[in-house]
Amino acid sequence: MSEATETRLAEAKNALRRGDFVQAEKLFQTLAGLGSRPALLALGYIYERGGQGVNRDFVAARHWFERALVEANSVEAALALGRYYYFGLGVCVDFRKAYLYYSKLEGDQHPVALYRLGIMSEKGKGTLQDVARARNLYQRAAKKGHIYGLKNWAVLEIKRGNIPVGLALWGVAIIRGTWLHMTNPSDARLKTH
Repeated sequence: MSEATETRLAEAKNALRRGDFVQAEKLFQTLAGLGSRPALLALGYIYERGGQGVNRDFVAARHWFERALVEANSVEAALALGRYYYFGLGVCVDFRKAYLYYSKLEGDQHPVALYRLGIMSEKGKGTLQDVARARNLYQRAAKKGHIYGLKNWAVLEIKRGNIPVGLALWGVAIIRGTWLHMTNPSDARLKTH
C-alpha cells in the first residue's frame, strides 16, 4: 500500500471515529476504487449502521461485504453475510445461505459462527438436523468462550440424560456470563446475533 493510500486510510478511519460518516463514506469510496481491502469492509459497516448523514442501506452493505469476502477473504464479511441471511437483514431469511457463510468460518474456529452452525444443525435449518454435530459445535464455541454456546451445550447434555454434566455446564455459563456482563457488557461472546 502506498504512503498516500495509507494517509487516506488513516483520514477515513479518523472521520469514522469522529462520527463524520459522510466524509468517511467519501474517503472509503475513493479508497475502494483504488483497491483498498480495508475500505470494502468499512463501507459495509457504514451502510449497515447508517446515521450521521448516511442512510442505512442493507443492500449496499451486503454488496460491500460480498466484495470484502471475495477480494479480501474477510472473516468479518463472512460473519456479516451469515448474519444477513440468518436474520433477514435486507434479504429474505435463507438459512441455507447463512449456513454456507458461517461454514466458511468453521475452520477458523470463530465462536459466533460455531454457535450459529450449532443452532442450525440442532434445528435442521439450512442443513440436515444433526444433534450430535450441534453438540460438537456448541462445545467448540464454548471452548472459545461463547456463553450461549456453553448454555446450549448444557441443554443438550440435560436432554441426553447427562443431568449432572448439563447442570455443571449451565452453572459455568451463568458465572461466566455474569462476569462478562459486569466487566464488559459489549463482549461479543455475550451476543446471540
